[in-house]
Amino acid sequence: MKRLRFPVTLILSLIPLSACTNTSETTRQEKEQYEWRIESKLSELDDKILSLKAEAETAGADLLPEMETKMAELRQKKEDLEKSLLQLEGATEDSWQALKMEIEGHLANVQEFLSREFPDDLNPSDG
Repeated sequence: MKRLRFPVTLILSLIPLSACTNTSETTRQEKEQYEWRIESKLSELDDKILSLKAEAETAGADLLPEMETKMAELRQKKEDLEKSLLQLEGATEDSWQALKMEIEGHLANVQEFLSREFPDDLNPSDG
């Protein structure tokens, strides 16, 4: 009876393939969970913008231009966040971490803006 011999390099070359598949699946799951979390934040921003719009409609004429400016700036920050989120869908394993950092920067920018411009509303979902 003849024994089949597999070269060690062949066997070792198969190990990274299984590791890549597992890593790829983990990365996909991480991206999906992260995307869901960011979409939730975007929904909170939508609620905040609606709340500001309602406040602007009842504000006096002297406050209206300032509130409209703030809402426009918040909408722009939200759009920047949405653009980065759209890029996440096609991101490779290598590029998604960089995109994640970009998105986190946009989130920090939004939080800083909200804290500065609306200090009474520390949580964007309070609306």
